[in-house]
Amino acid sequence: MYKQTPLPDLTQPAKNPERSNVVIKQQYTDSIERQPHSMGSLTSTEVIMSPDVSHQSTPLREGDQDVSSSHLKQGRIVGQLLIILVVLVLLVNVPISYQGGGLAQVVPESRSTIIREGMILRGSGPDLYVLDNYQLRRFNTLETFDYFDNRYHLSGRIQTVDDDLLAQFGQGPSIRYLARCQGLPGIYILEKGQKYLLEGMLPISPDSRWDRVNLISCHILRNLPDGPSIPEKVE
Repeated sequence: MYKQTPLPDLTQPAKNPERSNVVIKQQYTDSIERQPHSMGSLTSTEVIMSPDVSHQSTPLREGDQDVSSSHLKQGRIVGQLLIILVVLVLLVNVPISYQGGGLAQVVPESRSTIIREGMILRGSGPDLYVLDNYQLRRFNTLETFDYFDNRYHLSGRIQTVDDDLLAQFGQGPSIRYLARCQGLPGIYILEKGQKYLLEGMLPISPDSRWDRVNLISCHILRNLPDGPSIPEKVE
């Protein structure tokens, strides 16, 4: 067992202040050193001062600055796209004509038909026309059209247009299928399941496929019944 030295009574005045202070300091040190080991081995008190990090600002690193700049650029791009989208919506829907229609109503639903030479046209009726030398030439019968279709594959080229558009073109002579064979004299018009002998010669344009005389088998031509003769000028 250890013997604890009592601390001096500091309430009583010391006879010799300097000597008393030395004795008190020595006694206090001895008392601390004689404390039991259960109280720990600390002989002095240390105070660790930590810096106040709450008031310090950590500077951004170079990588963090790049990420922040990238986010700002992306935000600006998104904002510009939204502005462009709003402008487009306004252009399409806001009335821009005196009738009150927007751009969506002004744009036509379909593209205009481009009329070219040699096109096969049809209006509201059953007749079929070909545009030849800026004139509308009507196929005399559907059978006549079938003759040309078998040779030139015209069915896939038919364009249906308004009657007002057809009225803008002049009318040319009707188209008839002209045929002959080497064993029979004369030129015939083939239509309605018959052959019609032409009296005299038609004013034929050799450069036009529609006026060309087609050479066919004499067997086919002989088997077709004869119709009445047709004068040279046919409409």
